[in-house]
Amino acid sequence: MSIQDLLSSPESKNLEFKEAMPSHLAIAKTTCAFANGGDGK
Repeated sequence: MSIQDLLSSPESKNLEFKEAMPSHLAIAKTTCAFANGGDGK
């Protein structure tokens, strides 16, 4: 999937758009949340 495809897709449990660059801690928390979604480890 290309970036153009992602940008034209709606947000979902696997894709989240941000208005501004979040802090490093917020990025880490979001990454962990995505990794743990759907029974991830």
